Amino acid sequence: MRKRKNAVLFMLIFIFCFLESPLFAKIQNPEIDNLLKPLDAEIAKRDYYQNQKQNTIDSLKNLLSECTNQTQKYECLKQLSDEYGSFVYDSAWIYTRKMYQMADSIAIESYRIEAKLKMSFVLISSGLYTEAKSLLTTINVNECTEEQKLEYYANMTRLNFDLRDYVKDEYFSEYYEKEGVAMQDSVVKYQKDPNQKDIVIGQKEMRSGNADLAIGYFEKALSNPEISDKDVALVTSCLGYLYSNKGNDMEAVRMLVKASLCDIKTVTKETVALRNLANKLRNYDELDRANDYIRIADEDAKFYNARQRMAEIGNVYTDIQQERMKLIEEQRNNYIRFFIVMFLMVIIAAVLLVIIVKQYRKLNETKDLILKNNQDLQRTNNKLQESNKIKEEYIGYFFRMNSDFIQKQEALQKRVTKLLNNKDFEKLKNVVSEDDLKEQRADLYKNFDKMFLKIFPTFVEEYNALFAEKDRVSLLAADTLDTDLRIFALIRLGIKDNVDIAEFLGFSVNTIYTYKTRIKNKSIVDNDEFEKKIMKIKAV
Repeated sequence: MRKRKNAVLFMLIFIFCFLESPLFAKIQNPEIDNLLKPLDAEIAKRDYYQNQKQNTIDSLKNLLSECTNQTQKYECLKQLSDEYGSFVYDSAWIYTRKMYQMADSIAIESYRIEAKLKMSFVLISSGLYTEAKSLLTTINVNECTEEQKLEYYANMTRLNFDLRDYVKDEYFSEYYEKEGVAMQDSVVKYQKDPNQKDIVIGQKEMRSGNADLAIGYFEKALSNPEISDKDVALVTSCLGYLYSNKGNDMEAVRMLVKASLCDIKTVTKETVALRNLANKLRNYDELDRANDYIRIADEDAKFYNARQRMAEIGNVYTDIQQERMKLIEEQRNNYIRFFIVMFLMVIIAAVLLVIIVKQYRKLNETKDLILKNNQDLQRTNNKLQESNKIKEEYIGYFFRMNSDFIQKQEALQKRVTKLLNNKDFEKLKNVVSEDDLKEQRADLYKNFDKMFLKIFPTFVEEYNALFAEKDRVSLLAADTLDTDLRIFALIRLGIKDNVDIAEFLGFSVNTIYTYKTRIKNKSIVDNDEFEKKIMKIKAV
């Protein structure tokens, strides 16, 4: 029987552990969840930010239609180019070309260079690297302003680094890496804004493999209260890459979330932060969110028409889908195992039911035996209670008898006094004196106290429990009660009538009533409950 119970217990423990395993419960990282909740909220507002962006663009288009001269139109076209720059490739390309045509019409070389730089940026963002490189080679750097030189080398830097990532060939990747580093040195040289300089130096150090130096520059740039959302997105995206390489995935996720938030607020469609974040979330079993984020990143890349981004996203998307399919397969296998376990549970339940029925029959037999024993015990208890009752009534009777005897003695004393007054000496023979009567009463109390404490040895202790410490009493001597205790000792014996108590103690009824009231008022229990508590004190 014991072996069968142990086997059933083992099966139940196995089933419980199986159902509670991570295969059936998704373990969520609270810190990751808290980081991603604000991003989820901002993603839900994407349409709102995009509508704001579109309103700004519409306003610029209206302003363009109202321009009266070529210079005004050129400036308006430049603003439209900037707004579309990382938003929609097709529109950005259209307005940068119009910008160049207007510059050509105005016939100012600096305008032409500026327009070419805008066009090259759009081409690079879209992944048209050959076209971008061809366009940049038409620019004479010596004719550029300082600001244009900075933009030229920034575009060349990005072009070379994007080509390095795109070709995936050891020889050409190394070539483009060197070209990018050389161009980046020029970016550092021509960047005069101290806040922007921290960013470009940080990028240079990052490309050079100096992670700690790069992080220092990027953190310094972030501490600038006037840094723009676009720069925050750039810096935090770089920091996400650096922390990831250092193995600090949690900080990498934190930075990529910040970058993604800024990209959403600025409606930047040509971005990598959300893609990298989705890829990083695979390490935290956040496949559902990773799938949502990579899908949004893919939508943005297609919206912008960023060819190289779509290719990069496609690779990550494939990896995520493969992991999701693997998870689904695992869940399917788990469900199969679950149904097998459930089938085993049904069998075990049937076995348990048979065992329970048998045990129930034995339990009924045992209950009948216990009931019989309880009935016998109850009869024995009743006899004991009856014996106690008889004993208590007998003792009470004994004390009432002695009380009657004392009363007779008192009556006799009165008679003696009367006879003495009448000088009837013949009738005074064999009469006891008053001193003899007092002695008899003292003996009676002594015997009462001794007998009562023998029957109720815990009476004084339980009586004192009904009072505060300062109001508790002590025995006057061994086996000797005081008047307070004696009154309630008589009550415990069933002598509750104040007249009977007064006659036994030799007091008036009013005196007994006063004693009882005074004692109850000092008690820590209600007056109505006091005598009930006294009656609950058990005899031996």
